Parts: sequence; structure tokens; C-alpha cells
Amino acid sequence: MLREYGIASYFMRIHEIEDQLQDLGEVMFDREMTTNILNALLKEWAYFNSSINGKKEATPFQDLWSLCKIEESRLKAKSNMGVGEQNQAYATMTRRKGKFQKSISPKKKRDMAKIQCYRE
Repeated sequence: MLREYGIASYFMRIHEIEDQLQDLGEVMFDREMTTNILNALLKEWAYFNSSINGKKEATPFQDLWSLCKIEESRLKAKSNMGVGEQNQAYATMTRRKGKFQKSISPKKKRDMAKIQCYRE
């Protein structure tokens, strides 16, 4: 359901189920709701799931809804990024890392005679 219709319809369905349970006299607490919602998410939501479950306090339903919308947008943007763009991003990151490592390399010798101290 989540893959086909998105997080909005998933949360609407969850909200309907919550209302039905309340009509029957059953109350689900935030921690229980959060756990149930997160357990039903797809594998690609694993990091998000871990970050929410790792919190000490339960995430309120409305906050979880907002966080899930943001995560869905991030996942869609990631999946829309082509393989070429991903490779380019990785190559850029690798090049930057290499330049940074070279600039702080301890092997580089400096001529200390040319360094002038301005401190009195």
C-alpha cells in the first residue's frame, strides 16, 4: 500500500483504524502507535525507522506524520536521481576527500626559514 499510494494514504488508513479502535473502547498510546506504524514501513525506510525507535520519548502521531512526509520526499528524490548523477556525486566526494587528505599530509616539508613570526 505504501509503495503504491504513498505515505499520506497510509496515514489516512492508520487514522481510520485508530478511530475504529477508539469506537470499540481501545486506546493506543503514542509509543504503541509509533511502533506499529514503523514496523509496517518498507525496507528502504530502515534508517528512518531506527532513528525514530531510538528516541527515549514516544513520537506523537502528528509529529510522526510530518517526519514521514519529509522522509518520503527524501526517498523519492534519491530514487529519481539517476545512476550517473549518483556516480558523479560519489566521484566529487572522493576527489574532495583526496585533496583534503593531501593538504594535511605530514610528509610535506616546509622551509621554516621563510616563515616570519609577527607575535611579540
